[in-house]
Amino acid sequence: MVDYRGCFKKIAGDILIIGVSPPIVPLKGVVSQVDWITNAVISKAIAEKRYTGKDSEALLINTKELLPVDKTVVLGVGTGKNLRNDVVKILKGLKIRSFSIMLPRNIKSEFKGTEHNLGDERLIVVKDINL
Repeated sequence: MVDYRGCFKKIAGDILIIGVSPPIVPLKGVVSQVDWITNAVISKAIAEKRYTGKDSEALLINTKELLPVDKTVVLGVGTGKNLRNDVVKILKGLKIRSFSIMLPRNIKSEFKGTEHNLGDERLIVVKDINL
């Protein structure tokens, strides 16, 4: 079993981006823990059909005082082919240069940073990215 409380202590930067691939229901891994911490914000968005987790679809969540970052984005990553472009678009839009990204293990990432293995997921903390 993964210790997500320990994982949350490793999050750094201005935002947490959580990559998901359909089917996202039932919620698993870190996204289920963030859903619990935020009083089911993700589950409600899914139930109301405001979020499906499709490739490039993003859901911005206020996690101020709940996680070590003020904002969390749940991002549909599909096979990962648009991952870099999608993340850069989010970072530019929010004027952010440091972030943590949680990805399913099967999704490749070009982002370089401190990596933490968490079962089927991995957390990468990127201190500064050139946009």
